[in-house]
This record gives sequence, C-alpha cells and structure tokens, in this order.
Amino acid sequence: MRRRNRIPDRYNMGRSHVAPFVPGEGPRERHERRKDTNLTYVDELKRWCDTHGWQFEVKNDHHHWIFRKEGTKVEWWPSTAKLVKNQKWTKAYHCHDYLQLETFLLKADLMTRHKNP
Repeated sequence: MRRRNRIPDRYNMGRSHVAPFVPGEGPRERHERRKDTNLTYVDELKRWCDTHGWQFEVKNDHHHWIFRKEGTKVEWWPSTAKLVKNQKWTKAYHCHDYLQLETFLLKADLMTRHKNP
C-alpha cells in the first residue's frame, strides 16, 4: 500500500494547553488522545457556535468537523490537527484544540465581515 502525499501545514497555532504534547508518545496514541480530548468539549463548542452563528457538524466517526457561516467553510480534523478554510489546502493550519479553533473562527468571521461590510 502506497502512502498518500501530504500537504504540510503552512501555519502553526502554537502549543496546546488543552491537549499538550507528551514526549515519547507515538503518533497513533497522540492522534487518538488529541481527538478524545477535544471530543469532551463538543457540547461546549456547539454552544459557542450557536452563540456566534456558526453551523457545526461532525462527520466520519468524530474525525472530521465542519463549520459553516456566510459562505465560509472551515474544516478541522482534531486527531491530526489539520485546519483548512474554504479548501485552501496549501494554506492549512496546525490547530491542536478547540480553543485554538474558536480563536480561528473568530478571526475568520472578522475577516469575512471586513470584506463584506
């Protein structure tokens, strides 16, 4: 089986306080822990999205999270920390947790409002 080509993340949102890096932990365990940690905050994130006008849906057994608002689509894979806005894969972010995601969504909303007053 051939490994697919990966597009590296262009931006890093910094260290996570919610799901911090654990030295010596393997990638599979790290990805599972990151996904499980963020899943504990799904209800809080849903309330946040309702408050800020974002539509939120979870796909693929909680591996793919999709956020939509006014023509903007943000996709996040919490296990791999991949965050993409409007399918611009070459401008992807490395986003570890839901707090970093909320910050990104706030900025995306401000940018959309600034472009379309």
